[in-house]
Amino acid sequence: MSPKAPQKLWDHCLELEAYIRSHTALDLYELQGQVPETILSGQTADISPFVECKWYEFVRWYDIKAQFPQPREKYGRWLGPSLDIGPAMTAKILKENGQVLHLSTYRPLNETELTDVNELAKQSAFDKNIVATIGQPMTQERLRMLDSDTPTYPHFHDAEEDIQFENEREGAWRPKEIQETTPEDLDNYVGAQVNLPRQGGMMSGTVKCRA
Repeated sequence: MSPKAPQKLWDHCLELEAYIRSHTALDLYELQGQVPETILSGQTADISPFVECKWYEFVRWYDIKAQFPQPREKYGRWLGPSLDIGPAMTAKILKENGQVLHLSTYRPLNETELTDVNELAKQSAFDKNIVATIGQPMTQERLRMLDSDTPTYPHFHDAEEDIQFENEREGAWRPKEIQETTPEDLDNYVGAQVNLPRQGGMMSGTVKCRA
């Protein structure tokens, strides 16, 4: 996660993390070597939308509305894929003014844009505008404050659990007698409504027990 991301954008990060986990092979016997998304949908999961960029990474997106002499390619930050919106590989792109666009016309930065002094200055100006529009980046101190604000509640016990706990502590608790299972308990036909032929017609009845 980028240390420059404001707190208000963290919901995008959590959503992306959930998508990545659902497309990751976990050490669970039930998955049988598959990822959760494949088990859920029945189709082979595609990880392409989640690995092209890192969260909150700088990208260049294509602005078709830009008028000359304004550049068509502009800086943005990648907030994750836009599933069920637009064509494949559509992503949420953060603009310099704090708005979020759903675009498929974007690309990662090249080597020049990562090292050139002028390009780095443009990226710094972009981050300053985001701070002014959305807020300050998240810090470790703020994380600790949020963690301390998390409320804690005592574990809930109902009356029956409290009585059982007291009996166990005093050594007076005894397990309940196991009731025997009758054939009727496992018979799905007992209690069913049925129609049976009788005296040339049909009559309805209820199955009472096994004969």
